[in-house]
Amino acid sequence: DAVEDLGTAYGISGVLRTAPFLARQGRSLLPVDGTTENQLIATAQTLLKAPPPRAAMAACLTAVYARRDLGKPFRPRGLADKLAVLNAAMWGRI
Repeated sequence: DAVEDLGTAYGISGVLRTAPFLARQGRSLLPVDGTTENQLIATAQTLLKAPPPRAAMAACLTAVYARRDLGKPFRPRGLADKLAVLNAAMWGRI
């Protein structure tokens, strides 16, 4: 289901986003099976291709953050990120 796929992609991007900070504390949420960061990014990008049903658009807007965060070094979210979410909500495209 598309909503679940988008939520999973957002979860993967969140894990990757926090990985450097957790590593400094000696903690990790990354898989222990040897899955690389690039493999996780590819999986998330595949999951982000699923178009959400119109009725679930509001619940899927976090996928915009996932798309913007994947494969980029950590940066605080700013106005451009918020505008991207508003744009997705307005046009109905994640």
